[in-house]
Amino acid sequence: MITKHSNKTCYVLAALSGAVFFVDNKFNFFFIYTIIKIMIGNFKYNLLVALLLLAVGVFVFGGFSKVVTFLGFQKIEATKFVGQVVKVEGNNLFLKGFYTISLGQERITKPEEKQVQVVVTSDTEIIKTSLYLPKIKDLSSNGSYKVDDLKKEISKGSLEELKSFKSQVSVHAGKNIFNKNKFEAKKIEYIVPIFPN
Repeated sequence: MITKHSNKTCYVLAALSGAVFFVDNKFNFFFIYTIIKIMIGNFKYNLLVALLLLAVGVFVFGGFSKVVTFLGFQKIEATKFVGQVVKVEGNNLFLKGFYTISLGQERITKPEEKQVQVVVTSDTEIIKTSLYLPKIKDLSSNGSYKVDDLKKEISKGSLEELKSFKSQVSVHAGKNIFNKNKFEAKKIEYIVPIFPN
């Protein structure tokens, strides 16, 4: 038999475990324990109160956006992928890096490094930016410089050059590619540093 005290414990556990479940995307012992308590007690009453407290726990612990996404009301948007070149095979560019998600959705998902296959078509625009680094004598007194002030040359890039490219590459898909392992590129951008003589 469930006492009033155990019912209160059940409600508290519902709120706390609900927050943990939605914020960390994990089941936990307290969540399972709470469900068992609800099922063997006054089902309708306990279920209603537990769900209300669970919702409060989710809001208090900042998990609302998790719930919205979990229920399918909000999709995570990412139209850009940034990473390092792994290899180039034919018209396929393999990158290891991260999706750039839309502003405001950082709380919904944690950054996770992925390897993707980017398909380059005849419509894909490849842009190379040559960035001319300053000479030592042109540096400021503290040895720094502003990237925006440096000379830049924008030209057409190529997959051939990316085969031996070691720096960061940005891929724009023009549509949502979040969690997709393979997608077509609308635009590819990379920067090549030009060192002074």
